[in-house]
Amino acid sequence: MSMDPTTDLELGKYVQEEGNDDDIDTPLNPNVNPQQVSSSEDHQPILLPKFKATIIGTETREEDPEHQSLIHDNRYTVYEIKVVNENDASIHFVFRRFSEFANLKNKLAEKYPERVKEIEAMEHIFPKSTWFWTNKLSKEVVEQRREKLDELLKFICSDSVFSGDERFYEFLQCDMKMLEKALGFFRNKLYHYQQSRKDLKDKQEYERSQEMVRQLTRKRSESLSKMKGTQNTNSASMVHNQHHH
Repeated sequence: MSMDPTTDLELGKYVQEEGNDDDIDTPLNPNVNPQQVSSSEDHQPILLPKFKATIIGTETREEDPEHQSLIHDNRYTVYEIKVVNENDASIHFVFRRFSEFANLKNKLAEKYPERVKEIEAMEHIFPKSTWFWTNKLSKEVVEQRREKLDELLKFICSDSVFSGDERFYEFLQCDMKMLEKALGFFRNKLYHYQQSRKDLKDKQEYERSQEMVRQLTRKRSESLSKMKGTQNTNSASMVHNQHHH
């Protein structure tokens, strides 16, 4: 399993820096401890990320212009997830929609049909479907879903098999498109706060938005640096190969 440098902000960095691409697949075997895998090169254990994920907030956004409908409401809820790598205490943020949580649950259930008890537990935790006329953006619905989805994340993180699955790793990734969209959202939010002076009425929310902009800007810079480094390495390799030919 190879990680695209545009999507690698935090995940798999131990494996990519110390091993080869095949190492990331090793912990996906349910019979292997997902946190300790032997390197094929030096037979030393490679420390894989162990994540703790918590939903810290929600935001209402609008669909991109190319995905907007003339009939349906183009607004949707994004759940802000704080991801902590417990191995080195590093932090990053991921932004997921309700449908993406459902997709993760379904993929795990499809891959591990023999884990009946665990799958039933996920189904029990997952928020119940709402009627089509229900306002999915209402505070009550959003809060109920937030609580249940947060519980689902905690359950997956505590499960030795699910937490080591590549589908969960992918779910906890923040690619450049997601990062740019989130950064633009919070910058726009700060601008409106400053224009309307709402920060005086809700200082805590204003400061939270400021902190998110700082965190996301830093992650964006780190990701761009990684991408640039990868491109330079690839360019140098191409030049080297051309000289040899």
